[in-house]
Amino acid sequence: MPGIAFGWSDDGHRHLLPGRLRVAVDGLMRNAHLGGLIVRQVAGQPGVRRVAANPWTGRVLVTFAQGQVTPCELERLILLAAGAGQVAAGREPMPVAGVSTGETPGAAPEPPAGTAWHALPLEALIRTLDTATPRGLPEVEAARRLELFGPNQLRAARQAALSEVVLRQLKNPITLLLLGAGGVSLAVAQWLEGIAALGIAGVTTYMAVRQESRATHALGALSKLAAPRAVVVRGGRPLALPAELVVPGELIILEEGDRVPADARLVFSAALQVDESALTGESCPAVKDPALHCCSPATPLADRHNMVYAGTVVTSGRAQALVVATGMATEVGKVAALLEEGSREVTPLQRRLQQLARWMFWGILGIGAAGTAMGVARGLPLGAALAQSVSVAVSAMPQGLPVTVTIALSTAVTRLAEQGAMTRRLGAMESLGATTVICTDKTGTITCNRLSVREVQVAGARWALGNEADLLRDGAPAVPDGPLIAALEAAALCNNARLVGDGAMLRAEGDATEGALLLAARRVGIDPTTLQAKYPRLHETPFSAGERRMSVVCQTDGGPALYVKGAPETVLPMCSRWLGPSGGEALTGAARREQLAAAEAMAARGMRVLALAWRPQDQPVFPAANGFIFLGFAGMVDAPRPGAQPAIARCREAGIRVLMLTGDHPATAAAVAREVGILGPAGLVLTGPQLDAMTDSELAAAADQLAVCARVAPEHKLRVVRILKGQGHVVAMTGDGVNDAPALQAADTGIAMGIAGTDVTRGAANLVLTDDDFTAIVMAVEQGRSAYANIRRALTYSLTTNGGEALMALLPLAVGLALPVPAAMLLITNMLCDGLVSLSLATDQPEPGVMARPPRPLGEPVLGRGTVGAVAVRGAAIGLSTVGLYTAGLAMTGLPAVGYSMALAGLVAAKLCFAWQVRRRSLDGSVVA
Repeated sequence: MPGIAFGWSDDGHRHLLPGRLRVAVDGLMRNAHLGGLIVRQVAGQPGVRRVAANPWTGRVLVTFAQGQVTPCELERLILLAAGAGQVAAGREPMPVAGVSTGETPGAAPEPPAGTAWHALPLEALIRTLDTATPRGLPEVEAARRLELFGPNQLRAARQAALSEVVLRQLKNPITLLLLGAGGVSLAVAQWLEGIAALGIAGVTTYMAVRQESRATHALGALSKLAAPRAVVVRGGRPLALPAELVVPGELIILEEGDRVPADARLVFSAALQVDESALTGESCPAVKDPALHCCSPATPLADRHNMVYAGTVVTSGRAQALVVATGMATEVGKVAALLEEGSREVTPLQRRLQQLARWMFWGILGIGAAGTAMGVARGLPLGAALAQSVSVAVSAMPQGLPVTVTIALSTAVTRLAEQGAMTRRLGAMESLGATTVICTDKTGTITCNRLSVREVQVAGARWALGNEADLLRDGAPAVPDGPLIAALEAAALCNNARLVGDGAMLRAEGDATEGALLLAARRVGIDPTTLQAKYPRLHETPFSAGERRMSVVCQTDGGPALYVKGAPETVLPMCSRWLGPSGGEALTGAARREQLAAAEAMAARGMRVLALAWRPQDQPVFPAANGFIFLGFAGMVDAPRPGAQPAIARCREAGIRVLMLTGDHPATAAAVAREVGILGPAGLVLTGPQLDAMTDSELAAAADQLAVCARVAPEHKLRVVRILKGQGHVVAMTGDGVNDAPALQAADTGIAMGIAGTDVTRGAANLVLTDDDFTAIVMAVEQGRSAYANIRRALTYSLTTNGGEALMALLPLAVGLALPVPAAMLLITNMLCDGLVSLSLATDQPEPGVMARPPRPLGEPVLGRGTVGAVAVRGAAIGLSTVGLYTAGLAMTGLPAVGYSMALAGLVAAKLCFAWQVRRRSLDGSVVA
């Protein structure tokens, strides 16, 4: 038969008729166990109607739907199933026709970078990998490939040496000033001033080292996603080994509950579903099937149904797959590479303080040089002049500035922790206060990452189950009626999930969709466990990706009954009647179109729609495919978190824009975004492929209208964050999955979910929401804005008073008088008075209305122009008044002690009065914020 692969021939081993195939299988003779395995694995495949294995003749008979599956695909499925069965039994499996099973494969060339494994025909993939299925790789070849490709593990993150961290901190101008002043003070025997300056520098350096030691946590957490063990086929036999020994071309065996050890292409599966939410953001487990070919290399990762990826978890079914990528070449490895490329940028406050510190550096050096020159001009020795100028410089330096900033941010962190958020970097608090855009993931962040039945449509009525207090029938509270009970009883019987716990702790285990149906049944008073015991199951046809439905035969009071649930487009054609308002009615063309329109409307609102049907069954084993009675639709959603909508509204009030970046389907993402207020009438929805087709300039032009990005990969999220930052936005990114980690690290503030989030996201983020409540982000923004306002107040106070003290020291030095306040006393005053005042300003409570103002401009200096002028005027007033009081006291009594006392009292009083003023308002008349 031309065009059929594997050397097909109508000989004694194969016999083909239209819709009917018989294949002889080596090892099946007198092996009923192997026959049962073949039947179970082949029966659920698309297009297969019936499978029978005869252990007396050694043949397998399959009847199939022509056009849905080819004979060659069926033969490969049969032989792979038989091979898997013999491998599991420890026997040598028979070869699959057309596939080499030699024990010494040729040298496997390294696959080309960027190979679209999901788009390659299986035969081409096998040739590229140079593997032998179903025997797998021989040990010698596996060892050679392990040496060639390296272990199946992520590259260890490089940790910065202690000396590197210290050197980075020493580049801070304030630290340099403190070290320089401390060194000079010690050199001229001013021990107290020197020790104090060096001590402050040491504290700030220690804090920087402590924070830096946590910087590589995200990359280390990625390694936890690796499967500790893997089951592979080596030389025709199953072998359990550490996952890091898996190599490309390996044939792996996957069972329910396994973590996938590497990226792999499926060659066989039976009812396989995989939780890929950490990579894709999909709420539901992904249905996998090697028969669902993805022909386009550009197919998004979430739609690659013939692939499984490292770090994901098998939630149901079983499979065999060929490993195509290991270690850093896997999708998780690509995320790790993006994390390696990313670097923590300084926060807006850090940039402004560094700029201010540079100005202060040169200003204080100028003051010191001027003081030295004045002393030398008056005839003082250079050492004495230098000692006096160092005293002046130390008095002008805000020594407590680094500690004040740290205290302000630490206070905000402590308050935020009480409200459900923990920060890993103090600078994250200030960045949140300046945030202009929040980019958020959908699944697990805006939504609960838990499917629930929101709506059931039966007998022409629409039941809403989302309200915890009442059931709503067409918008009004109602008691469950017969049609609703019948539909949810069918959902509970055609179901393999189970409920555990009780009361508020009740939860579902198993498939997320089926669990949601059980909880919905329980919601209307049905006990699924009791119902399933009352109507025991006689037969099950598992869900298949091709037919997109599942059916069971149960023994009911009226005899065997067949229940089915699945996609509306596959279930409705099987129905000839429907349960209408007046009972069973004929499902006419108009009624069928009406039902399909209802399903499409539910899907447009972001629901996953399942159709439910039943029929009496005269045969207890083989289900019929027509004559069903349509019961209704169940619409499921990953519901938004209760506080998401008001939190997003508060963000808008604060001038912060919220943008959704998700790997979920565009319709689902748009529906959720519209419900919580992210997507408005003028909002733009883009998908990952659309982003790929846009240049950076085109994306930047569309960024102002962009509201939702769906079907996006980690690199898409990272690109959007970088585009927004390039436009001058301060960006916060929230998420919980591995696919969010690179964008979290690149954002000005990365925010991770503490409960649903992975270790990877928590490691890449600098703020963790301990209760996964999106509203905590708004609280964090409020605390960040408050911290920045407190820092401005403390900085204004310090610069004004220290500037006044510098002027107070320079004037007497110019005219040959003694310092109005001795240097040691001045230092003690600064440490006690200024320290306590700065501490009070740094820990002040948030101002009312702080969230009613827009974010501060990105380029705004820490001290505005009006504030700088006011600092100069008030500083001059403090300095001149202190000198005046000293001169007056000296003139009235002739005693320096009186002058010192009057000057010190006046200086302290001026500082306290100014502290009261700056706490309430800024110097230019506007509220400090």
